Amino acid sequence: EDVLDDIPDGAHKCFVRQYLKDWPYPHLNKYRAGQSFNVELNGVMQMCEVVAVDCSLMQVVFQENQRREWIFRGSMRLEHIARLWEERNKQESKDDSDSD
Repeated sequence: EDVLDDIPDGAHKCFVRQYLKDWPYPHLNKYRAGQSFNVELNGVMQMCEVVAVDCSLMQVVFQENQRREWIFRGSMRLEHIARLWEERNKQESKDDSDSD
C-alpha cells in the first residue's frame, strides 16, 4: 500500500520520502559543464567536475581516478545537498523535541 514499505530504513528511505513529498518539484541544482565540487564516492567526499547535464542527471568525472558517473542533480551524495539534509534533519529533530 505504501511504496516506502519496500525500502529498508535508513538514508535512502528518508531521501525517497522527501523526494515524494517535494514532487513534482524536487530539489535540483543548476550545474554547467566545467563546474567543480565535492561528491561522495565510496564513503569519502572527492572533487569532481561536471562533464554534461541531461535533464535531472549530470555526468561527472572524479579528479582522483577519472571515473565517470551519471548522478541525479538532487542526490544526497552531493556535498551541499548532504549539508542541506543534515540541517533539515536537525531542525525537524529540534521541532519534534520542542513539541513534546
